[in-house]
Amino acid sequence: MTEIAKYPGPVLILHGTKDGIVAPAYAVRARDACNAAVPRRCQLALLEGAYHGFDRRADGLALDILRPFMEGMSLILEVDVKLSEHTGFAWTPLEHTRILPFTGACATGWFTGAVKSGAKDVQTRRLGGRVHFCAEYDLAGADYTGEPCTVHVKNESFGAGWSPTLLTDSPALNFLNTAPARTAVEPRPGGVLVRIFAEA
Repeated sequence: MTEIAKYPGPVLILHGTKDGIVAPAYAVRARDACNAAVPRRCQLALLEGAYHGFDRRADGLALDILRPFMEGMSLILEVDVKLSEHTGFAWTPLEHTRILPFTGACATGWFTGAVKSGAKDVQTRRLGGRVHFCAEYDLAGADYTGEPCTVHVKNESFGAGWSPTLLTDSPALNFLNTAPARTAVEPRPGGVLVRIFAEA
C-alpha cells in the first residue's frame, strides 16, 4: 500500500463485491492509502455481484464509471437509493406515469448525508414510445470540511443516459452549481446506486 500512495495522479479502482481472488477489502485499503496522501484523489466503485473477471453486465457498469473519470471528473456523490413499496400511477389516453418514492444515503470523501423525505422518481411513458424519467431529491448532511449543507439533485433521462443538475448551499462544494456532471446508475436489490461525477 505504501507504493500505491506514492502515485501522484488521480486514481479509480473498480472492484467486484464477489471477487473470490482479491477480496474487496484490499481495494478499500488501497483507496484509503491513496487518500491519506492526497485527500479525495482516489475513487473506489464496488460493483455489486461482480466477480474477479467481471462479466458483460459489470463491463457495462465499469465503462459508465470509467468515462467520466477519463474526462477529468471526480466521484462526488454515491447515493444508495432504496425504493419505497408505495408506488403511484396515473394514466391518460396519451401517456402513463409511475411515481416511485425513495429514501437513501450518501457517503463519499466529498459529502456524507441522507435523502430527505419527499424524494421521488417520476417515470412517464408517452404514446409512440417516448420516455422521460426524472428523479428529484434533496440530500442533507455535511461536506468534506464538516460543515452542514444540502445538495439538491435533479437527474433526468429521455431514454439515453442521465443528465444531472446539482445545487448546493455548501461553499466547499460550490463548484457543483456550475460544473458539468455525469451520472452512472447501477441496479441493486431494492433500488439503485446512483454515482454522480463532476469536475472538481
